[in-house]
This record gives sequence, C-alpha cells and structure tokens, in this order.
Amino acid sequence: MSAIKLFLAKVLTVLTASLFALLTIVVVWQVFARQVLNQAPAWTQELSQYLFVWTSMIGIALVFGERGHMAVAFAVERLPRNLRKIIAVFIQICIFVFAVVLMGLGGYRAAMNAWLQNSVALPTNIGPVYLIMPVAGAFIAFFALVNALEDLRGTGPLTVEDPTEDPEITKALADADTIKAEVAAQDTNKVDELNPSATPSNEQER
Repeated sequence: MSAIKLFLAKVLTVLTASLFALLTIVVVWQVFARQVLNQAPAWTQELSQYLFVWTSMIGIALVFGERGHMAVAFAVERLPRNLRKIIAVFIQICIFVFAVVLMGLGGYRAAMNAWLQNSVALPTNIGPVYLIMPVAGAFIAFFALVNALEDLRGTGPLTVEDPTEDPEITKALADADTIKAEVAAQDTNKVDELNPSATPSNEQER
C-alpha cells in the first residue's frame, strides 16, 4: 500500500506541475495578446479557469497524500497513544466518507448533469471538466485508507511514540552527532600520524 501511495504521489506531482505549467503558458499568452496584440482570444479566459480548478483539485489530493495540510494538533498530541490512534483513524474515516460521498458521488452527478452543456469558448462540453471532482475524490479516499492503516500501526504523525518531536529535526541532530564523531576520529588519527614515536618511546622507557 505504501509503495502504491508513493507511486500515486509521484504521478500527482507530475500532473500538478504539468497543469500549472500549461496554466502559466495560457495566462501569459492571454496577457500578451491583450496588451500587445489588443485582441485576447476568448478561449484563454475559460481555459485558464478550468486549468486553475484542475490544478487546485489535483494539488489538494497530492498534499493530502503527503499529509501536508495544516492541522491543529497541539491538544491531541498530549493524549495517550491509544486515544490518539482512535482520533487519528476517526479523522481519516470522516475524510474518506467526505471524499466518496461529496466529491465522488456528488462530483459524478454534477458531471452527468452538465455533460451535454456546451462550453462558451471551447469546443467541448462542460461535463468532462467536472470529472476532476470524482477523480480527486478517488485519490483522497485511497490516501485516507492508507493513512488510517498507518495510524493503526502507530506510524502516523499523531500515533508515533512522541508526536511532538519533529522527525526532520531529530534526523538532522543525529546526522550532526555522526559528523562530530567522524571529525573527532579524524583528528585523533592526525595526532597519531604527527607523533609516530610517542608509543615506541613509551615502550623504551618501560
């Protein structure tokens, strides 16, 4: 499950970057055509709006998969670990229901209702544009299940032994201690190389 989660996160990263790059190109062309050519194509306005929505929805799913959304957890972090597991899993279940019911089913119905509605400036219908809601909902629902399993195993951000510790800071401190030990060992070796006769002379005195 974790491997699939990482793979989907990479796919969403590429999609988000690609959509954002395309959005930038469309907006730049719109501004150039309006300011320089004095004639902005009508399709750029509508396409930029659709691209913005798609980029936002895919980005939301990506950040959720990486557990990057803002969370006010200072009170929950001080609870017993078993209680933290229950709360963390409950949160993921609520998110799963929201993603399936509102984004999945609701988004699908919205797309079906607007499937035959013609776009004003683009040669397409509006219905396919709305499909991004159930697609993003499917990603979020999957990530919620994986996050719930991680929380049950005690590897989630709220269910580790000490959730108040920042893993990045802890790793940085451990790396710093390792570097200090290596530097101290190198200094010791240099001292031994500069004084090669220290040990033999001591043996001679004995």
